[in-house]
Amino acid sequence: MAAVAIGQARVWRVNDHGTVTVPASDLTHGPQGRDPAAAEARLATQFIALNRTALDPFGIESSTSIGRDGRPRVVLRAGASVGALPLRSPVSGAVEHGLVIGPRFGWGGIGQMLAGTGARVAPDILRLPMLPRSELGVPPWVLAAVILQRLELLLQMTPRRFAGVEQIVGSPRGRVQWGEYIRGHLAVAHPERVPCVFAPLQDDQILLGAVHATVLKQIQSLASVRSDAVIVRRLLARFEELRRAVSQAAPRWEALAAPITLSSTAELVEALQAMAWTRSDTGLAGLSPAGGLSWRLPMEAVFEAWVEVLVRELSRLDGGVVRTGRMRETLRPLRWQPPYAGSQRYLLPDIELQRGEHELVVFDAKYKSHWEEIDDQLWHGVRDETRESHRADLLQVLAYAATAATQRVCCVLVYPCHDATWQSLLERGRCWHEAEVPAGGRAVRLILAAVPLAGPVQAIAQSLLRATRFDA
Repeated sequence: MAAVAIGQARVWRVNDHGTVTVPASDLTHGPQGRDPAAAEARLATQFIALNRTALDPFGIESSTSIGRDGRPRVVLRAGASVGALPLRSPVSGAVEHGLVIGPRFGWGGIGQMLAGTGARVAPDILRLPMLPRSELGVPPWVLAAVILQRLELLLQMTPRRFAGVEQIVGSPRGRVQWGEYIRGHLAVAHPERVPCVFAPLQDDQILLGAVHATVLKQIQSLASVRSDAVIVRRLLARFEELRRAVSQAAPRWEALAAPITLSSTAELVEALQAMAWTRSDTGLAGLSPAGGLSWRLPMEAVFEAWVEVLVRELSRLDGGVVRTGRMRETLRPLRWQPPYAGSQRYLLPDIELQRGEHELVVFDAKYKSHWEEIDDQLWHGVRDETRESHRADLLQVLAYAATAATQRVCCVLVYPCHDATWQSLLERGRCWHEAEVPAGGRAVRLILAAVPLAGPVQAIAQSLLRATRFDA
């Protein structure tokens, strides 16, 4: 844990799935009277209650405890999301603190993963107050990916407007300027030159000009970034495509002064917001010590997108049709009797690879540390919480297998691991474990596979290919 304190403001740092312990004394504004421990205990409880709406979107578990020094403290256990969130003081009720959550596998690994997925997964900017102060550590491309995504969505549905145009045409159009026509064209034997004023429907040049100005500034900013070169190059290439798409509009910021109306689409509002951030150099919390926007990046979605990339490479190497839950292509309805009873209405595997008519491989991506815990401690040494979670994973993926109509089914639980761990496993031929599942006349295999969060896609896919082959 690291924390920075300026005046009364403190920002704590933790990695996803990690725990940060905050002494309750850090939440006070001064002496707490004769019984400071009792006062601090009340503040700790109030702190959790006051910040519940900020903690819940991140899946952060919170509790109070007593430290070895006998003083109260707040315990925050991060979930599977990274990002930054503001925290209110139990004394003033104002935002005086913050929490920055980083990836436990490092930003370099996430950068390569997002680059491999085409930066399809971008952080969510939360409607929460800005952090009062934060630490450096979040790479600039994180916000650039958000802005890029919003601008691309805007250009897909750029609003058009009627704009007045004065033009000489070959036949009357709109309002004819008869006086000019008679004196300047008909009188000199050019009856085919008709001066007209009309309003054609065309792209909003003012809005496109603001997009152009934003793109130019983002390109300039990313060009100076020296870390995470792979994803920066990908983002720069996509920003360059946007620049070419809006090159006919002069770069200008006029559109940002226009008021938001009830007819403004959500895509337009979010794009204007992103352009305003660019113009004012507003960043995400963690990009500068001056604080910034509250944001969240769900690592489960990032990891699932990464596994999809690996499965598509596996399909390229060995054939087969890829279907994804993201596109709702793997949905399996559950038919309850009576229809109005029951709970969950469908099963939705993350990714499937159909090999011919008789073989199906089902992939379930789990952004958990189970693989490294089991590999390090063996099953008898694993925490009870991890055991129960892993059992739930097994039952879930086997439920997917039960709905498959093919004669051969391979269920793969995919867990992340550090690159050094994977290299060691690869050298020892231990990148996966397998089991045969009794299923009557069908062949059902269960695979536990580890993949690094970054690295050569083809080499990782080759490992998955060896794991999932029935003839291996």
